[in-house]
Amino acid sequence: VDTTQRPRVYIDGRRLDNDRGVLEIDASATGAFSYSGYIELPHHDGTVTRHDFESSYNVIEPGATVSAKMMNVLYAGIDNPLGISVPGVPQSSVSATMTNGSLSRHGDEWIARPDRIGEPAVVTVTADIDGSRRQVASTGFMVRRLPDPAPYITIIDQAGNKVRYRGSKPIAKSQLMQAQGVEAAIDDNLLDVNYRVLGFETLFFDSMGNAMPELSDGPRFSSRQREAFKRLSRGKRFFISRVRAVGPDGVERDISPMEVIVN
Repeated sequence: VDTTQRPRVYIDGRRLDNDRGVLEIDASATGAFSYSGYIELPHHDGTVTRHDFESSYNVIEPGATVSAKMMNVLYAGIDNPLGISVPGVPQSSVSATMTNGSLSRHGDEWIARPDRIGEPAVVTVTADIDGSRRQVASTGFMVRRLPDPAPYITIIDQAGNKVRYRGSKPIAKSQLMQAQGVEAAIDDNLLDVNYRVLGFETLFFDSMGNAMPELSDGPRFSSRQREAFKRLSRGKRFFISRVRAVGPDGVERDISPMEVIVN
C-alpha cells in the first residue's frame, strides 16, 4: 500500500477514467461476459510494475418470485403469508400491491388478505433498479372459501399432554368426563385455523333404540350431557352432531358430526 502513488488501471486496452479502480459497465444484454486488464503501479525510483488480472460476470433479466406459503391459492377472510423477493434487489427496494384485497409487509414476509371468493387476486411487484422504478412481476392467485373444520374434544393423555380426540375410536370414560366441550379447527399440516364453536347436540340411544338428543351449553357440555356420560357403559357410543362453528372469515357453518366410543 502506497498512499502517495496512484495506480493506472487498463481494461481491454483502455485506461479507466478514474484513479480509484472503479469499473462501470452498461448491462445492455443478458449473458456471461468477461474482461481483463492490468494495473501499472509507479515507484519512487521511476520504475513501473505491471499486474495482470481477469474476471467475469453474468447479466440476468430482472425478475421476482411471488409464492403463497400455504399453497397456490389464497383463502378469503384470513391472513395468507406470501414470499416476495427480487433476485439481487434488497427487500427495502421492493414493493408490491394486490387486487381483490389487501397486501401488507411484515419484516421480510408479506401478508395477503383477499376479499371476494372466486375472483383472482393479482400481486404486482415493483423494484428500484439502477435508480428507476420498474415492474418486475405480476402473479395471479385464485381466491377460495375456507374449507369446513373438523370437530374434536381436547382430552389429557396418560403423559399429561393435551390431545385432540376426533372420534371413531375408543376413549376412556374418565377422559370424557374431564373434557370441557367441543372445539373445531382445520389442522391438516397445510392450514392451521381455529374455529369458534357456537353450539352442538349429543345424540344417545336407549336400549330400545330410541334417540335421546341433548343440547350443549354453547361450546361446553351441559349438565344433562354430563349426566348422560355417567350412565354410559364400556363399548357404548354416542354422536356429536349439529355442530355450528364460525371461523376467522366470519362465516357460520354446520360441520360434520363425530362418533364417540366409550372404552
